[in-house]
Amino acid sequence: MSNERSPYPPGYGAPPTYGPPHYPPQYSAHNPYQIPYPGRYPVPPRKRGRTGRTILATLLLLLGCLLLPLGIASVWLHTAIMDEDGYVSTVKPLARDPAIQAAVADTITEQLTAGLDVGGLLGDSLLDELPFIGAPISGGLATLVKKGAEQLVATEFFATVWTTANRSLHPSIVALVRGEEGSLQIGQDGVLVMDLGELAGRVLKRVQDSGLPLPPMLKPAAGSGRIPLFHVRYLVEGRAVAQVLDSLWVVLPILALLLLTGAMLSAPHRTRWVAVTGGAIVVTMGLTQLGLLLARDLYLKAADEAGLPWDTSAAFWQVTTRTMVTAGFVILAVGVAMIIVGIVAVLVAGERQRRHPAGGGGYPGYPTHPGHPGYPGYPPGRSGGSINRPARP
Repeated sequence: MSNERSPYPPGYGAPPTYGPPHYPPQYSAHNPYQIPYPGRYPVPPRKRGRTGRTILATLLLLLGCLLLPLGIASVWLHTAIMDEDGYVSTVKPLARDPAIQAAVADTITEQLTAGLDVGGLLGDSLLDELPFIGAPISGGLATLVKKGAEQLVATEFFATVWTTANRSLHPSIVALVRGEEGSLQIGQDGVLVMDLGELAGRVLKRVQDSGLPLPPMLKPAAGSGRIPLFHVRYLVEGRAVAQVLDSLWVVLPILALLLLTGAMLSAPHRTRWVAVTGGAIVVTMGLTQLGLLLARDLYLKAADEAGLPWDTSAAFWQVTTRTMVTAGFVILAVGVAMIIVGIVAVLVAGERQRRHPAGGGGYPGYPTHPGHPGYPGYPPGRSGGSINRPARP
């Protein structure tokens, strides 16, 4: 007697050489798990409609990735620009920015010393005899005023004036975005002029309080305190898009979330599509961050052409877009986490399927699933039996 094991499981005979193959009685033509030939583990019929579900999931994923950056931009526009408290809290840190403080101090100094008449101060005859003393006196007064301005912008008083001026400015910004009439002063080059009110007078008072007498002619001129700081030409040109984003600031992010969730739920392999959706989110947020960098370069270039200091414009862009950039990085991190979770889930499902395969095991045709009647140790005399096929990932 040969010690060779039969390639067929217990209870299965060798297929006949002619005629239809022999099946055990528990399998029939009405059994959806009918085996194709003796000894082969029953394979469920392939599910139909997977191609359609894949196409649907792909379309939902593309639409969700398209609306995701628009949703972030709409929420940023409404909360950081259109909302008064949000706008004030957004630009409030600029009062402590060294670039903004230096720009304000330089502008106030220039406004106060622009109409300084050294000849009227010293006398035209003395200035004619000693013309070389005019420039040092004018420069000394400008240095004195600038020192007082630099000290003032570093105090809490300037932060209060800055906050009050921006709160008063906000209704005009909203009117600008909505295309309404407002009191906002914008030059031909698209530069926003901010009125800081009594700041120039406070600078002179601070210098006088330090014990240094100033000439009577050195006083705030008309229009002192109006400081060009921000470039808003692109906001004016894109007001139509801004109006749409502001009106849909609640709908767009929710719709993007629903589309991405629907893509994962409608996919035939959900665990795999968790990783696919995460990858699409990462790519979308990466492109969004790249677009913000390009927009920053365009903004700084336009502000420089308008005569604004580069460091002032850079500080304004960084502070106003901080929430949008942060939200983009947070969503990008969520996408990376989804990729990791999806890959781990696929690997775990694959390992589970490898330990309990759907087909034969140690040798051809030998079943290894415990629910199969031919599995070693299956109670004899029983027919049929449930077949629990591991779920596909």
